Amino acid sequence: MHNLIRYMGTPRVFTEVLEYLYKNQGKGGLILTKTESGSWIVQDSSGYIPQQYLYTSSEEILREIPDYLRYPIGSDTLLLSAIPIDESSLQTITKVVEIQQLYRTTEKQGETISKLVYSITGIEAILNTILEPVEREEMIGILNDAMGELLLSFTVLYRRGKNGYELLHAHGLSVPPSLLKFSSGNSYPLTFSFPVDLKKNRLFPEWTQLSDFRGLYGIPIIMEGTIRYVIIAGKNEAYGESDRTILESLTRVISKIIEFYQLKEDFEMKERAVDRYNFQFLSFFKGFQYLSAQDTLSDKIKILLDMYHELFQPSMLLPYYKKTWSQILWPYPENGIYPALYVKVVSCWDIYHLDKRTEREAFFDDFGNAESLLAVLTQEGHHPTLATILRSSDGDVLALLLFERFPPQDYEFLNILNALTGLSLHDYFNRSEIKKLENTYENVMKTLQNVNELYVEARKTVGLSGFYEMAERFFSNQFQTTGLYLLFSKDGKPILIPENTNPVISEKLFQHYEDRSEELWMDYLPETGTILFTLPASHKGKHLFFGLESRDEAKISFLIQLLRLGFKDLLAQIIFD
Repeated sequence: MHNLIRYMGTPRVFTEVLEYLYKNQGKGGLILTKTESGSWIVQDSSGYIPQQYLYTSSEEILREIPDYLRYPIGSDTLLLSAIPIDESSLQTITKVVEIQQLYRTTEKQGETISKLVYSITGIEAILNTILEPVEREEMIGILNDAMGELLLSFTVLYRRGKNGYELLHAHGLSVPPSLLKFSSGNSYPLTFSFPVDLKKNRLFPEWTQLSDFRGLYGIPIIMEGTIRYVIIAGKNEAYGESDRTILESLTRVISKIIEFYQLKEDFEMKERAVDRYNFQFLSFFKGFQYLSAQDTLSDKIKILLDMYHELFQPSMLLPYYKKTWSQILWPYPENGIYPALYVKVVSCWDIYHLDKRTEREAFFDDFGNAESLLAVLTQEGHHPTLATILRSSDGDVLALLLFERFPPQDYEFLNILNALTGLSLHDYFNRSEIKKLENTYENVMKTLQNVNELYVEARKTVGLSGFYEMAERFFSNQFQTTGLYLLFSKDGKPILIPENTNPVISEKLFQHYEDRSEELWMDYLPETGTILFTLPASHKGKHLFFGLESRDEAKISFLIQLLRLGFKDLLAQIIFD
């Protein structure tokens, strides 16, 4: 009895209990205690050597020694004896074990308090780190490591990928599984929103098949309604109740830290957006002042180019602009490589996303030579993703801008800038002599009258040469063209009129003839500063190409519009008949 009292509160007391039992009854036994994980551990034995040290259940040890009698003491101690224990000895042993349980409970509480104090200290250190300027993923890696330290466990961080959760970072474990495949149970917050004991729930078979770890938990990190990251925590022994309490507490703290970090990121993003808008409006104000102060159109386009570059920082910006009230858009600067564009539809879209097939095709439909331009840019290694239009107050297209890698968050500001810049260009055209002399209702009506006269005179001509002489003279006198060319096929052989056509013009005409295009073609001729307009026409299955050489003027634009609307086919009918 003396030794029972002497060793109370120490593991040695179990040995003394068995010694006391042996002295009083001449037989030994076994004492087992229940762990937090539910298994039973052998504290000591006398007269029998157990086959193992740890048993998953009390029934397992009873199957091993079925002849031993079972005496439960409290909820977590089991005494097994080879013979019946008398009432007096059992009462003494029971009191000793109950006192020992009080010691153990006090000791466990002390351990739990120590763990909680340690975890609180660790959480305090974590809270200090969230104020540091680190990226979100780096912060989550820090939290992963901190959880491992506080739980005395290894922790492995996974990031959501295309086919599963991909290994991102490991703490305390050298070779963890590299990929955790998605399943209905582990990929949605509805079924996986709290820490899960992976020894009881096989959410991740890649981990549960690793039987070396008796403690294993999966912790989801949910962002914006999606499981973005998963932490796997584990160790060789099972997690006890105090460990699970700390794990759940850490999980809640980490969730709040993640929420705080997201709010912090959102605030910083909005703060950067405000700074960017302030910079943009200030730059626009200064740029607009410079733009309005320029006297020439080319100077205005140069300022416009610099302003858009500074505001949006695209990897490529190519402006096209009108020189007159015609429908021709010229590249800036002109380099002889980029073709001029022709506005086929004034009511075209304001913005084209060229990386979307439907809008790209619409861009080709609305602007002549657009497909050729993008082909040239592709050869140079440029891939424009956005085309935007600058308009006058009455909706006329004044300029077109091609962007590569335009920032999508700036679309709204781009629309504002386009509207104001378009008004500035419109003001220039309104103040210029071009507007007064060319863009008038009388000039349009005069063009219609001239074309009607051409049709009447053409019907009076005899033979192809007679038609050509009359038409060439008419276009030159009424529209100041510098050349008229006819290209058609006879007996399978192409014929070009006049025969002494400039080789450069002849090459371009034959190129379009071979392409059999139904579109209007415009080719800039830098040697003469003129444009070659090539229009296909047909009559009863026969094809004819009209070529008109002229400068970029409004009158020729009206003529081209009338020819495209069907007048070219009427002339083709006269020629072929």
